[in-house]
Amino acid sequence: MFRFLRFAALAVLASSILALPYLKSSAVSSNPTVRVIVALRDDPGAVYEARIEKSGGSVTTDQLQAYRSQLSVKQDQFLSALSSKGVTFSVVSRNIKNFDGSLAATVPLRYTLVYNGMAVDVPYSAVDSIRTMS
Repeated sequence: MFRFLRFAALAVLASSILALPYLKSSAVSSNPTVRVIVALRDDPGAVYEARIEKSGGSVTTDQLQAYRSQLSVKQDQFLSALSSKGVTFSVVSRNIKNFDGSLAATVPLRYTLVYNGMAVDVPYSAVDSIRTMS
């Protein structure tokens, strides 16, 4: 019995220690920044191509690229609308390195081929507003 109580006490202590950073970060900021993936309504490029091919048509590489460019324009419009609502945001990006470790490119996480959306960091209070927009 004593062994069980000691184990339970250690488990509670360990979980409390692990929870401290979360509790501290929540207490510091009343409106923390969260990372969300925003899905827009239009079909992604792969779905666009599949629907046309299913109906007997075909899509060239140039047509698919043009469609994906239209999706990028609509994503830009969404970001402009988000900004005009007074929402501060940043599109999440990843640094891609060369073999020698130097920076080759910075790639924004915006998707148009298999998903139509983007990853953005926004204040938590803006999440409901984004839901109504996308």
